Amino acid sequence: MDFFFESYRTEVFWFELVWIARRLALALAISIIPHEDAFHGFTIALTLLVSMAIQQAVVPFRHNVENVMEQVSLMVLLLTFISITQLIFLEDGQLSKDVLRVFIFSCNAVVVLVFVGIMVWPYLKTRYTMYKVWLASALHQQKRFMYSNKNK
Repeated sequence: MDFFFESYRTEVFWFELVWIARRLALALAISIIPHEDAFHGFTIALTLLVSMAIQQAVVPFRHNVENVMEQVSLMVLLLTFISITQLIFLEDGQLSKDVLRVFIFSCNAVVVLVFVGIMVWPYLKTRYTMYKVWLASALHQQKRFMYSNKNK
């Protein structure tokens, strides 16, 4: 059960409950409140804004990069929701509708690429360090070999 709270700071081990509450609030807002009702969009936006505020106030993760990633993902999720809501009110064929679609796609694509980069970077850094050690060792052995052949 450690996987539920191992990425959180010790004093906020309970923060997984905040995530569950957010998911529950979003699921209820999406499934219970009719989409035509203005309260539907308001509830979803309010849930995301409150989640952002709680995340900013508590800063639950052990590593700062994880806190920043969570804030950015919540912000992009909110922007995506607002943008998609606006798409509904625009007429087909309007340039602004196409621009909004490109904006939504671009924001989400950039976030995904940056997050993948952040997750892959430590691996690449380790591999590069291992390559440098291997190269230094190989050059050292080559020098020893050349030196031993010179003395013969």
